[in-house]
Amino acid sequence: MENTNVKNNIYKREDICEYISEHGSIMKCFGNIAPEGAYIAVDTVKEDMIGMRGVVRRIDDIKEVIKTAEANGFKEGDAIFCLGKTKIAKEDCLALSEALKNNEAKHLLFVFSFRPEVLIENAVNAWYESYKSAVRNHAHVLKDDDRMEYDLTTELFGVDLIECLDHRLSEKAAEPFYFEKLKDDVWVIGEEFTRQFLVLGEEKALLIDAGFGYADLRKAAESITDLPIELALTHGHFDHAGGVKYFDKAYLNEKDYDAITARQGKEILEKIVPLEDGHVFDLGGRKIRTIAVRGHSKGSVFFYDENTKTVYAGDSLLCGPFFLLFGEQEIRSLIGGLKSLLDGPFQIERFYPAHRSMFPMYRNNVEDIIELLTAVADKTIEGCPTWIGPMVPSPYKTYHMGPYSVYA
Repeated sequence: MENTNVKNNIYKREDICEYISEHGSIMKCFGNIAPEGAYIAVDTVKEDMIGMRGVVRRIDDIKEVIKTAEANGFKEGDAIFCLGKTKIAKEDCLALSEALKNNEAKHLLFVFSFRPEVLIENAVNAWYESYKSAVRNHAHVLKDDDRMEYDLTTELFGVDLIECLDHRLSEKAAEPFYFEKLKDDVWVIGEEFTRQFLVLGEEKALLIDAGFGYADLRKAAESITDLPIELALTHGHFDHAGGVKYFDKAYLNEKDYDAITARQGKEILEKIVPLEDGHVFDLGGRKIRTIAVRGHSKGSVFFYDENTKTVYAGDSLLCGPFFLLFGEQEIRSLIGGLKSLLDGPFQIERFYPAHRSMFPMYRNNVEDIIELLTAVADKTIEGCPTWIGPMVPSPYKTYHMGPYSVYA
């Protein structure tokens, strides 16, 4: 990686297309199949390649990749992973570039274990530092027909987060969870892509969010404490509510009942207790207050720990990208809720988001995100196009300001 200008997700306020044309060189991206980073040759990225969805093609033999390209065997938007243990030689790079010249499939993403000796023309070039890095980043678990979504401007680089995040990403390690003890008797029970928080009081413990549900979250929490455990959800999306099945009950705002039943069926509601705005969980010597702030979902809530001045934010406050798909009214609702948190009676010192590498977040981060959200709502910032398929634009755009981004 000598003599490259690695940009570690540091973006300026100008449109990302200007960023690409101005800065060029190499950019480092992160995400669920690249938690330690993969590299993009920025000069190979055209505007309609910035955000794409496609199908994974796993072909580790570069000769087979070339043959498939020559035979027009790739479809538009395919993400081709070639994770062999040897570097891609110059002659193979040139042969692949030649094969792609007349290929009917456009806007392909090629991902290699090593940086190719010569960049592949007519495609997005991505690579890990080595085969070991690809394995360590879990890219090797991908298979044909996995759905990909790659956003080359943010921390999203991996399997489609909405439709097809496969449990293989959570099974990559010997244990399905990792544990991290924070200060003030708070534990992170983490999966590959999301964090759950176990807050310990003197008489009870509160588990905030339930993850994907690929392994027994209750057992994991009980390995930390003997206290009775209550489960409360920031919202009902599948990556926060999947583990409800391991518990007798869980608290959730009623406005997110549709969200939780979409993946788990209406029978899951037998375990759900309605969660009202202002509800206080008294853990004994420690109180956690519920603050309803819709925006990310209709029933999203924050949890405020009065003792430690900490807010558990779920997906309503992330570095990016985070999803606001319900229009301007919901964006303004989130803006108002965030301002109320900062300007209200709560002396908040830190915010714990459920995803992304900016953790914890602080008041200045929230102020910056409010600025971005306000620009999106006021239409004073241009969004970058995202693409469901080549030349098939998504109805949503990605908006960037500094290191933050919103998909709306």
